[in-house]
Amino acid sequence: MRNPLGPKKKNHIFIITAIVLILIILALLASNTIQQSTHFKKQITNYQKLIEECRISNIRPLPDTDNDGLPNKIEKIFGTNENIADTDGDSLSDYYEIKKYKTNPLKKDSDNDGVEDQDWEERREYTYTIQAIVDLRPPFNIEQMNDFYQDARILQKQKNNITRIEVILYPEAKTIITPAYYKPIKNENTKKTYTKNYSDEMQKKVQESVKDSKTDVQVVLKILKDIENMSFFETYLPVSVYRNNDGEIIDVPVFVPAESKKTNLSIDEIKERMFFADSMYELRTHGGCGSVSTLRGAMFRSAGLPEKIINVIPLNFHYPSDNTTTRLKEKYKPTIWTDNITEGSAWLVSHYFNLVLIGNQWVRVDKKIGPGIRVYDNGPYIKIREIEDITDYNSDKYYTANPKVFFEYRPYKYLSVIEQEATHI
Repeated sequence: MRNPLGPKKKNHIFIITAIVLILIILALLASNTIQQSTHFKKQITNYQKLIEECRISNIRPLPDTDNDGLPNKIEKIFGTNENIADTDGDSLSDYYEIKKYKTNPLKKDSDNDGVEDQDWEERREYTYTIQAIVDLRPPFNIEQMNDFYQDARILQKQKNNITRIEVILYPEAKTIITPAYYKPIKNENTKKTYTKNYSDEMQKKVQESVKDSKTDVQVVLKILKDIENMSFFETYLPVSVYRNNDGEIIDVPVFVPAESKKTNLSIDEIKERMFFADSMYELRTHGGCGSVSTLRGAMFRSAGLPEKIINVIPLNFHYPSDNTTTRLKEKYKPTIWTDNITEGSAWLVSHYFNLVLIGNQWVRVDKKIGPGIRVYDNGPYIKIREIEDITDYNSDKYYTANPKVFFEYRPYKYLSVIEQEATHI
């Protein structure tokens, strides 16, 4: 008997049915993804109040079994494993996924697109980021350039000791500061260094001033308050002091900008006021960022808090002739030193502050705890290295009064600074 539908109609029905089934499956998958995404967003909303328990005002440390930076209470809210730092096994810790990348810590592929969250571009899809392409000369450390606030990778080695690097900044990354009960520690990061030369007398005074502190955060806050009450010694150090490859201390004169405040002090007297921590503490004075970082570092170390110095460069510092491509929100543009960026000048900016071990994680400390990528509300900075002592490298070798020489050998130059909005909201 002949089929009344005919072979062609039968094929059409089969194709239509298959398409409908595929569409239904895709709809179910999409619905599941949306539900998971909605659930994850609700979790983020629900834990905002709990985060307040982790603020620096908290004097009671919160348990963090796996030491990933997320207290157990927050792990329970998100359903992550408090015994494993990376619940979904995508090489991104639960802490980084929740607080830095905003991805789902329970899924290797948060958006089900076939690319895991650990992918360099994929991890940028859930939060606002800034990409910087920068040519760097030493000193920098590519491993240390990867931290809670930024990712970095080498793009190309170039001539004249230049390395082209891509840095991705995460401006919305906010650290959770969970303190530990205060107990002085003795290790490599609390030892004296050449400039953090705290004496027994200085250590005694510092420890006396923080003796009533219950947590390490309280110790940091007391030290910061003490430094606030010291005077600022406004001048430039007229010498460059650094340790050479043989470990010897080299002390040589350097170019000092004309705007440097004139003093009637000898070089040794200037060093006492802005270079060596023990004498700065005794005289109750300090100089600029490198100086006050040394003083802060010595005070943290003498109190038994592990500490390092961090060196950063401003994100959007470039000269007109650099032809740097820039696309950046107004709030992330520099506001202080842009007037100095003129052709024919030999002007460069870098900044130093501290890393302090608070609880079980290294936290940035400047005038306040946890400043993130912004310093003094003056646009973002890029971290380039960590150092034990300000003399670890001769950074002054790039500074010169000759603009032509400076432009040829300056330590960094930006090719582009471009923002990217989150694609998943």
